[in-house]
Amino acid sequence: AVDKGDEFVIPGGAGTLWHPTFADNELKLVLYNIEDGTLPSAEGERFTMTSAMNADGQVEVTITANEGVTFWGYDVTYEDEDLVVYCKEKPALSSTAGKPLEGISIVLDPGHGGYDPGSLGVAYGYGPVEDQMNMAYAIATEQILESLGADVTLTLYPDQLDDGEEKLVLFDRMKIAKEEDADIFISMHHNSVDATADANNVTGLEVYYFTDASQELAEAIATNISATTGRTNRGDFQSYYVVTKMTYCPAVLTEIGYIVNPAEYEDLIDSETIYRTAASFVKSIFDILN
Repeated sequence: AVDKGDEFVIPGGAGTLWHPTFADNELKLVLYNIEDGTLPSAEGERFTMTSAMNADGQVEVTITANEGVTFWGYDVTYEDEDLVVYCKEKPALSSTAGKPLEGISIVLDPGHGGYDPGSLGVAYGYGPVEDQMNMAYAIATEQILESLGADVTLTLYPDQLDDGEEKLVLFDRMKIAKEEDADIFISMHHNSVDATADANNVTGLEVYYFTDASQELAEAIATNISATTGRTNRGDFQSYYVVTKMTYCPAVLTEIGYIVNPAEYEDLIDSETIYRTAASFVKSIFDILN
């Protein structure tokens, strides 16, 4: 067992192609062309692995949560000659007074930065631009989460915003989340429109997710930010954004608002709005952990 779940090793599985299905508290992996026809099985502290051969000669591995365990996420990697499957249990709120998020790892991803400032917004660079606004929201959220005991990591920190030589690429952001064994990953962005569109007619927030396991978090964020700021909830949508594709924890990308809309821009850079939004992110985390 590992700290937050179980690891299952499938001997000789390195390089084997696999296809996952993760739903209903269960992970299924179809293994293609596994050389020795191994039918692995194992009993972990939190999860149980069984397998069978299907009619096409492929090995179907099924990992189910033991009684009382909620399947939170998974990761599949190759190590030497083996295939290793990491299965994570849903984290529990702490009983420590005043620190309900103690022991929970949260990664916040302020979008853009370095030589990529993102959208300049309605101020065309004479006011806060997107990466600065993303950072402000991430730091405000970090402060609330840390006060509640969470272990918070930012993929990017303020001193990296003005680095004109580098840009943190998307896969590096995902690598940070994996290194921190994140329980929740939230990427923060602000929206824009094509230069030919009428920016006065676009408003609201959108939240994107990829896996079914992330949809609950996406819906909670969209609902809570809309409720506390009065901003239009444009909805939560399944997407193919790179940072939402991680499977070891719920992961979402939030477009907090349209910075090309003059009225919305003024609201988005308001300190009270930033705090309300940060509190909404935190409430959404509690919503899915309860």
